[in-house]
Parts: sequence; C-alpha cells; structure tokens
Amino acid sequence: MRIMILSALLAANVAWAYAPTPNQAKVNVKWPDAAKEVLIIEGQQYRAELDVARVGLELFNNDGESLFVIEPGALKLGDVAVSGPGRINIYSFGTEMYEIHLRDLVAHEMDGEVELALYCYGDRIFFNLNVRHYDESPAPAPKIGLGLDAANRQPASGTSAHVVYVPDVTLSEEGAARRGAALGMLFAEDSKHAESMLHQELHADQVEFSLQRGFLEGYRPERGFYEITVDYTGPRSFEEGLINPNQRYEVGMEISSPFPADIVCNVRHTYGVLEAAVLTDEHGFPLPVQVQVGKNFGGEKEEGIQEGDIPYGEAYVPISVTPETPFKGRVYHLFGNWGTSPLIQISSIRFFHHYFHSSLGPTETFCYVPFEYPRPDGRNYYWADVRAQSNFYWPGQPQHDHVSILGHLRYKSGGEWINNLHQDTRIYLTSPNIASFGNDYLSEDGKIATTLEVFETPELDETRSYVELTLNVLDDVSIDGDSAHNLRFLNAGAYIVRTVWPEVAYTDVNGDTQVVEVSADDSWALEAVPLGADTPFAAAYSHSHGNMAFVVQSFEGVLGGEPVDQFGLSVYGDTRWTEMFLTAPE
Repeated sequence: MRIMILSALLAANVAWAYAPTPNQAKVNVKWPDAAKEVLIIEGQQYRAELDVARVGLELFNNDGESLFVIEPGALKLGDVAVSGPGRINIYSFGTEMYEIHLRDLVAHEMDGEVELALYCYGDRIFFNLNVRHYDESPAPAPKIGLGLDAANRQPASGTSAHVVYVPDVTLSEEGAARRGAALGMLFAEDSKHAESMLHQELHADQVEFSLQRGFLEGYRPERGFYEITVDYTGPRSFEEGLINPNQRYEVGMEISSPFPADIVCNVRHTYGVLEAAVLTDEHGFPLPVQVQVGKNFGGEKEEGIQEGDIPYGEAYVPISVTPETPFKGRVYHLFGNWGTSPLIQISSIRFFHHYFHSSLGPTETFCYVPFEYPRPDGRNYYWADVRAQSNFYWPGQPQHDHVSILGHLRYKSGGEWINNLHQDTRIYLTSPNIASFGNDYLSEDGKIATTLEVFETPELDETRSYVELTLNVLDDVSIDGDSAHNLRFLNAGAYIVRTVWPEVAYTDVNGDTQVVEVSADDSWALEAVPLGADTPFAAAYSHSHGNMAFVVQSFEGVLGGEPVDQFGLSVYGDTRWTEMFLTAPE
C-alpha cells in the first residue's frame, strides 16, 4: 500500500520544484535500531560500524569485506583502556563530511573528559582520541591500537584496504588543557588512486596558498582539511545582519600544487552567526560547487560549563587543483542577503544532537532534527523549530520567536509507540538561495518506509517551504485502540515553548470553515473529524508565540483496503500545550 501526502507548511503558493541535481552528500550516518548501540557510517568507498556502547570500530569495503577492526579496549590513556557507553553528538554535517563526537567516555582514575572525534569524508576517516582536563597535572598520552605495520602504513593482516595512513600526531591546545592522538584512514578506488591520495597526505605542506583577508593555519592532518581564519570584524549578531543585510566578507584564495590534489578548506570565523557561504571565481561569479556550512551559537553549554562554548561559523569548501590548473577565487561568508535575495541555505548547528536548519537571512526558519527518533518522552518531532511567518520583523528581534514543532508518522501498535529510524539524508542542492534535500526513514517494526522531500526558497516577507511526505506501507499495521488517537501522519505541538492554543479552525467535508474551542484540561477537542477534499486547512491560534496551520494540497491513499482522499483532524488539549495532528478520516 502507498500513502502520499503533499502539504505546504504555512505557505500560500502552489508552486513546486526540485533541484535537478543528484544526491550531493558524500557520507551518510544512521542508527540501525532503536537501541542506538552501534552507529553506521556510510562513505563512498567504505562502511564503518562504531560501537558506541563498547567503544570499538570495524571498517568494511563496499563489498562487505571486513578490512580491519579497532577492538574495544584498544583506545587508551596511558595504559588505561577507554570504556563506554558513550554519547553521540554530531557537530557538523553536509555535502562534504560528518564531524561525529563520541562523548562521555571513561578512563578509570583519570580526572577529565574523554572523547573520540571522527571526521568522516567520502573516502577518508580521521579518528581523534582526545582528553580534556581542568587541573594543572598533565593528562596521560592517548593511544590508538590498531594492529598496523607502521613501517609501510598498511594493514598488518594484508586485507584489501588500499591505503591506511597513520599521522604521527600528538595534539596540545590551550596549554595542557587538551591532548590527543589521531589516526587517519584513506580508501581508494584503485592502486593509482591510492598512490595519489597517500602522496597528497604525506606532502600536504607542498600545497601553496596566497590569501587576502585571511590567515592560513595550515593543514590539520588529524582532521583532513586546511584551516583558514578570516580577518574580519563584521556583524556579530542577528540584529546587525538585519540592519545591513548585504554586509558580508570575502576571503581571496590562490591555491597551487605540484601534484593533483583534491582538498577541503575550512574557512572559519569566530562570530557564530554564519548563515550561508558561496565559492566564486576571482571576479565574484558563483561557481557550481556545494559548500558545507556549520556553526555554533555560544552560551548554550551543550558539553558542560567547564569546556566553554565559543561561537563560530565555518564553511567547508572542496577545491581541486593540478600543476596546470591552480585555483583563484573567493569564499564569501553571508549574513543577510546574496545580491537582492534573502538567504536560504542548509547549515548544521553544533547542539545537543543532530541538528540543521535552512536559514532565511538572519533568522532560523525551519530546523530539522533527523536523529530525534525515537523519543522516550512521547514528544514526537522532526521539525524542531517552526518560525515561518508572513509579517514584518518586530524591532529588536529579527530572529522571530519559535512557534511550534512538527513530527511525521507515529502510531501505537503492540502496546508501544512505533517511531522512525533515520536511514539517509540526501542533499540535492544547498546554495545561498535554495535548499533542496530529502530524508528517509523506516519504522521501528520495519513496516512503513517514509520519505520526506523538501524544497525551500525565500520570499521577501515569508517562508516558502514545500514538503512531500510519502509513506510506503510494506506490511499490514494494526493500530491499538482508536486510530483517532494513535495514528498520526503529521503532528504539531509546541512542546518546547509550551504554547496552549485556545481555538482551532478547519475546513469541514462541505468546504465550510468550522471553529472549535480547545480546553487545556487533558481532553480531546476533535477526534478524526474528516477534512474537506479540496485544499483544506487546519489552524491553531492565537498566542503571542504565534499560530500554526496546515494547508493540504493533495492526499491520496488506501486505508483498510479502501481508497481515501482526505485526512481526519484530531486535536488534544494538554494542560501544557495543544496538539494538532492529521490522521485517518474516521
């Protein structure tokens, strides 16, 4: 069976488009099951399984052959083994790489914080075992045991891995506050590619940079990129980005190499409000190169007060050079507009979990949390922040307030709520003015595959976000109790800011608008009331935090063996928030 739902979230336009580009994301990361004990990392040339519970890792080639293993206990501080279970936090992701941190690891009798940080590219992984300590005594040196022959930098067992490169790096940052050891692994398509990749890593310092308005910090062999710090003292807040939306800064780059090199530049600043970035030629004309944008907002203390929380913004820029074709161009960091158009570009955020948004200029509009499934507290969401609006910004608050959060498919079966497991994030296009991507999910019971295709483009006064939600039912699903309560295709609830909407308006089966009052006393205001079949809406209002609305452009499916062409609407008045969701129409 197949259910297809096409809805526009808070939009008044029926236009629809997809970027005509293939998936640009070179790495995918997912949990195979709800236990979240093993994290799967899928590159273009490898597959890795990170044991979060026991702190180990196994690498496979694309044919499923095991290449080598970091056994649990092989990561050490001095002679003390590092143990778990750890906690996954994804600091950055996009088209080029995932930066994954396994936090809260333990080395007995060691006072400090231990983590394993992974920088995962399509054909490379860099492992960093770090220890942060807050007293004056030095921490033991981290060690990564892998059973490698250090002389030839190849797997000692003679596996089919083309290249394994081990940078002999011991890190020290901010005095004795951080120590680390790193190990890098390269995966090539063939022996010629392997030789080229290894040569590039061993001679990374031969790639020459000439920069304008920036400083080269050098190649970071433990992370796999060249780091560039921007010399700029521009806008530091959303307010300044709104006042002068065309304020931006550029870094001029001339790059040459005596050998062919595919490099990644991390162009970074320390203001933490970076919304978008673009690579151009030397004259400022955009190049068709996807740029990955990441940021951290200071002050949220995700990893504890002692560690600190410095804001930053960074752009990962892939560039290819050869002796005959050096590169000359610019990287622009953007705050408000690109030309005459507001920004709309995917940017990931270092936060408490996997988190990214499509920014509309100096605001956050829709924020996505693809790893948020399953939630143990019953609050279901995929859109973590919905700030869509059709109005002027109010003075002093250009980042308009959070309105609601949204979730897709969830149902109760076998006495438990069945949530979704993230399978893939496909990025089609992330430019300064367009965001187009998809997310794939599989229900925990393996019975329903869900795909969300998202296309976003900005207007001057409101957001344009179009979402196609497709549910492919692979096996029969039995819903516990009343489907009006326990089958939810698309739900809205202000679980974070705790908004109670006192009224809900909707289009009934006759095409008329009905209004019902919602009591905040743990009771149902509506239970699977059928909506009209011709572009119906449902809206919850009014509150200082904002209002919430669904506009359904089309719906078709089969439920219980019968065709259906309309949703049902259920509304629950919790004492803390109002829940509104689309369900079966009876």
